[in-house]
Amino acid sequence: MDAFFAAVEQRDHPELYGQPVIVGGDPAGRGVVATCSYEARRFGIHSAMTAARAPSLCPQATFLRPRIDANRGDRDLY
Repeated sequence: MDAFFAAVEQRDHPELYGQPVIVGGDPAGRGVVATCSYEARRFGIHSAMTAARAPSLCPQATFLRPRIDANRGDRDLY
């Protein structure tokens, strides 16, 4: 479940498939990595890491802000 938000982004944006994706705070500001793709994990990125540290480990990663409505699994139940 930890890579779920990154997997949703890769599903919705096929150009990100197979690429390191980090979902969370702005790397230029304050915040943390909420989740990341398995491709980003190979570089040592993990949840709760400061977003400012992540680019030094994986400069080619794509950073995205969380999209709550795209990630709600229950949206079709109501």
